[in-house]
Amino acid sequence: SNVKDKEAFAKSLEESRTEVQNLRQKLSENSKVIDGMKTKQDAKVLEMKQMKEDYESQIEELNYLVKDRTEIIRDIQKKMASRPTNDEHQKLLRQLLAMQKV
Repeated sequence: SNVKDKEAFAKSLEESRTEVQNLRQKLSENSKVIDGMKTKQDAKVLEMKQMKEDYESQIEELNYLVKDRTEIIRDIQKKMASRPTNDEHQKLLRQLLAMQKV
C-alpha cells in the first residue's frame, strides 16, 4: 500500500510538473503576443502623431494663404477707393473677383 501511495504521488507530481510546464509555455506565448500588440500600438501612436503634425502644418500653410489673400484683397480695395481711372478700376475689379474665387 505504501509503494502504491508513493507511485501515485510520483505520478501526480509528474502530471503537476507537466501542467506547470504547459502553463509556462502558454504564458511565454501570451507575453510574445502582448509585446507584439504593444509594438503595433506604439507604431500606430507614432503614425497618428505624425499625421497630427502634418495636418497642423497644412493648416498653418492654409492660414498663411488665406491671410495673404485677405491682404491682397484689402490692397486692391484700397487702390479702388483711391479713385483710379476707369480702365484701372476694371482691372482691379477683375483682380478682386479672381482673388475671391480662389
